[in-house]
Amino acid sequence: FLYEGLGPNGRRLWLESTVVLLFDDQGRAIGTQSADRDITQRKLAEDAILTEKAFSEALLDSLPGIFFLFDQTGRFLRWNRALEAVSGYSSPEIAAMHPLAFITAMDRGSVAETIQRVFEHGFADVEAALAVKDGEQIPYYFTGARFIVDGAPCCIGTGIDVTARKVLEAELR
Repeated sequence: FLYEGLGPNGRRLWLESTVVLLFDDQGRAIGTQSADRDITQRKLAEDAILTEKAFSEALLDSLPGIFFLFDQTGRFLRWNRALEAVSGYSSPEIAAMHPLAFITAMDRGSVAETIQRVFEHGFADVEAALAVKDGEQIPYYFTGARFIVDGAPCCIGTGIDVTARKVLEAELR
C-alpha cells in the first residue's frame, strides 16, 4: 500500500509498504515483516503527468473550434468536446468513425486529397462542409499538420466554422 509520511528533515515523502505475514511450521501466523520504499520521485512524476494531461485537455476544450488527431488509417486518437458538441456524435461514436464520415459527399474527395497532402508534405488546409449527425451541413475551414505519435505519422488539426464569413461574402456579392 501507499502512504504519505514525513522524512527526518520534515520533507513529505511517499512510501510504498509491503507487508508479509509469517507462519510457523504448523501454519499458524506468528507475525509480520514489512519493508518501506521511498517512491517520492515516482509519485511527483506521476502527479506532474496528471497535471500536464489536465492542462492539455483544458486547453483543447477551450479552443474556439474543433480539434482532432487521427492516424493514417483514419482512427481518431484524440478530439475535443467541441467536435462532439458541433457534430452531435458521442465520444464512443467518434472513436468508431473515420474522419471523412464528418464531411459531406460533395467535399469528401477534396478533403481526402488534403489529408493525403498532410501525410506527404506536412501541412494542408481546406474548406469543406461538415456533415453533422442531424443532417445539417456547416461550412468549415480545416487545417492539418503531420505529427508523429509513437513513431507513426498522424494528422493533427483544427476546424473553425466559417458560416459568418460565407454569409458576408454572399451579401457582398
